[in-house]
Amino acid sequence: MKELKHFSLFFYFVIAIYYINPQYLYSQQTNNDSLRYYYDKVINPSDSNDLIDAYSFYKRNTQKPLINNDTLLVINNMRLLAIIQFNWGALQDSEETSVSALKLLDDLKDSPQSREARVGIYNQLGKIYRGFDNKNMALKYYNKALSFSTKLNDSLTILNNKANIYRDLKQYDKAIAELSKVYKKGLEIQDTLLITFALDNLGFVQSKLAMPEGITNLKKSLDYRLKIGDTKGSYSSLAHLSDYYKEEGDKNSAIAYADRAYEIAEEIKSSNFIEDALARTLKLYDDEKVLTYIRLDENNKKTKNEIQNRNASMKYDFTKEKRRADENELLSEKEKRRAQIFLLLGISILLSGVLLILYLRARYKREKLLQVYNTEIRISKKIHDEVANDVYHVMSKIQSDNYNVLDNLESIYNKTRDISRENNTIDLKEKFNDCLYDMLLSFKNDSTTVITQNFNKVNWNQLSEIKKNTTYRVLQELMINMKKHSNATHVVIKFNQEGNKLAIDYKDNGKGCTLNKTGGLLNVENRIKTINGTVTFESEVNNGFKVNIKV
Repeated sequence: MKELKHFSLFFYFVIAIYYINPQYLYSQQTNNDSLRYYYDKVINPSDSNDLIDAYSFYKRNTQKPLINNDTLLVINNMRLLAIIQFNWGALQDSEETSVSALKLLDDLKDSPQSREARVGIYNQLGKIYRGFDNKNMALKYYNKALSFSTKLNDSLTILNNKANIYRDLKQYDKAIAELSKVYKKGLEIQDTLLITFALDNLGFVQSKLAMPEGITNLKKSLDYRLKIGDTKGSYSSLAHLSDYYKEEGDKNSAIAYADRAYEIAEEIKSSNFIEDALARTLKLYDDEKVLTYIRLDENNKKTKNEIQNRNASMKYDFTKEKRRADENELLSEKEKRRAQIFLLLGISILLSGVLLILYLRARYKREKLLQVYNTEIRISKKIHDEVANDVYHVMSKIQSDNYNVLDNLESIYNKTRDISRENNTIDLKEKFNDCLYDMLLSFKNDSTTVITQNFNKVNWNQLSEIKKNTTYRVLQELMINMKKHSNATHVVIKFNQEGNKLAIDYKDNGKGCTLNKTGGLLNVENRIKTINGTVTFESEVNNGFKVNIKV
């Protein structure tokens, strides 16, 4: 069936133009007459110059619509250019033009017009890869075209094109199944061209399986086509009948139908039809030189197609270019990107939630600490303003009458005064270091020496108010414990600035103890933890007491 190859490429291009008609190409343009004129030259070329004129026209007008952002018109102009290039046998150029059109389509929003354009371009690529003898790729693009097709005539034409691939693969049962659908649907919609088209191809495939209805359908299709004046269709029927009788061994009938096919080709004035008719006729004569020439010509063309096919695969990275044109793979990429975005959003929400929880916990601790400080201040003020003053008032009234009561009340007064001092308000601003220094030295007496180291080297202003207050209260708690329990004669408090951190090392030579963090020590530890600091205690009986603090 090599003799049909050259004719088939052109013939099915003509059929596709009839049934996949991009009429919307002209819907938005003012120069409709010129567009229709050149469009007809592509569909029905009367001589070799028609396609040249149409090619020049569409090449010129491919750039103009871009100025007006009419990308869809550019795409359809490129599709017609690809059809002309295919008709000339420039399969590689036709493929390049089609793929370029697909790239432009990828940038357009999905619409009925863009989908119809995809149908036409995918169908064109199917024909191109059939011309390259790459049948699997051809089937791939025919299936893509079907997935976007919404018009019955388009779908039926693509089904017929798929049937031709199955016929090339000698999968005749599949070809018959597809063509039977096309023929049946053509009868339902009373489309004469579609009926004769499907009937001719169906009869040709049936004849390959030696089915008796094959020749009947071939002749019936020819009668219909001659009756309605379908010259191109008549050529196809005559060519198929000539091939049928050649295989049947009826040389005279084969020559008769080949001669009639040549007459139709002359009437059509198509060089491709004429070339195909001459090749078919010459093969029916037993001239060895002619047959050798035809075989060489076919082999050369086959080799050229294989080279073009390989070059096309090398020039285009189909895993990228064709994947971008493949709607299903584009959707898959979008889904992956969407999933990545959702993952990032999920991680962001999770991190934000964790940070929010940490922030709320820190704020809660600060608030609780402030509540403690406020309570301490309130208690201190209340003791000072109420208890101490009342006691002092009582002391004044009974001073002259009862010396013992006076002494007891004075002791109570001193205790309330000490409590007030222990919990008095701290100046956390400019006088903080003075307040802290005075507090530490207030525990110095004849029996106890208090030494501070590097106190003035600390940048107290960089500490927050909460840290200042906590530091003050913690050191105060340690000094009170020392005074009450340790019997220490020497106390050394060393300060070290370590970046943004303050390290405090407390050490006394008191009697020490077995560590049991209750009361004051527990209070110290809780305060330090509240401001995210650290504290460690070291002590042994009769071996002093040490504390290391970092805030």
